[in-house]
Amino acid sequence: MAWQSVRSNLEEISSLLLQIREDKPLPTDIDSIIEEYNALEGEIRIELNSLTPQQKQDTIKELQGYKKIIDDCQKRRLLGSGKSTSLNPDADQRSVDQHQRNMERLHKSRQQLHQAELDSEQTVENLDKQIEQMNRINHNLQTNQQELSTSTRLLNHMNKWWRG
Repeated sequence: MAWQSVRSNLEEISSLLLQIREDKPLPTDIDSIIEEYNALEGEIRIELNSLTPQQKQDTIKELQGYKKIIDDCQKRRLLGSGKSTSLNPDADQRSVDQHQRNMERLHKSRQQLHQAELDSEQTVENLDKQIEQMNRINHNLQTNQQELSTSTRLLNHMNKWWRG
């Protein structure tokens, strides 16, 4: 399930970065594109620990490529060679839509964090129960060893008595 979420976010990043091309001026909403990229990258990094080593390695490699594009874009913006295109009448609506997506992602991340917290609390409870169980087992083992030692001594004494 984590892999599907990561793949979905990587595809979203890929389609997002299609708006940024080296041979074209930077779009007017470049800041919101970068912000959305950062939000998606953050979600992916949260999920990395639940991936297989190969999936994790592939994801990090893909993210590095995307990060290079974002870094180049920011460099173009700072150097002034990425002049923004003219305002698009739909730019405000896209900004609102993007904000809504970001809020949904934030809500989803908070839910995942809450679930992780619940899972960790349950894990701690299970570990406490297992510690108690191990302590009981250890106590029973010590008791059994003492009884076995006592039985062995008694048998040895009885053996001597029977032999005369």
